[in-house]
Amino acid sequence: MLTSSPEVEQIIKDAANMADNLGHAYVTVEHLTLALLNFSNFNKCVKDFGCDVDTMLVELDVWLKKQHYLASEQGTQPQKTYALERVFNRAFTQVIFHGRNHVQPADIFLAITGEDKSYSNYIFQKYGMVREQFVKYYNKNYREQKVTALEKYDPQQ
Repeated sequence: MLTSSPEVEQIIKDAANMADNLGHAYVTVEHLTLALLNFSNFNKCVKDFGCDVDTMLVELDVWLKKQHYLASEQGTQPQKTYALERVFNRAFTQVIFHGRNHVQPADIFLAITGEDKSYSNYIFQKYGMVREQFVKYYNKNYREQKVTALEKYDPQQ
């Protein structure tokens, strides 16, 4: 059975909490990206890659706070956007096709980079987190004994 790792579950909860704390009606790809970049292991990896994660976090946070159209009525739980659903579907599909059982934070990153028109993808590009370069770096420096999403990443997918 396909599941999310405990890390991904926490990232998703953090994204939903951020949306709720901001009074947003929807959990967006940008909420997920902010939660992903705040996740300590992924944060360290991105910093080691050479990106200014702290500035990325501030820029995403400021952008999210300016999205007044996301405002909701008090007491309503934020809902997933279609774009966020696509990200999850892309991550789960990647895991299935690589014969794994758990979605990892790296799968979420790769899936987010597939949202070409998202602000998250813009931020990644702006700060040099080009998918192919990051995959090569990750495989060289963070490769684990078990197969990860980035080890089997095929840029043609």
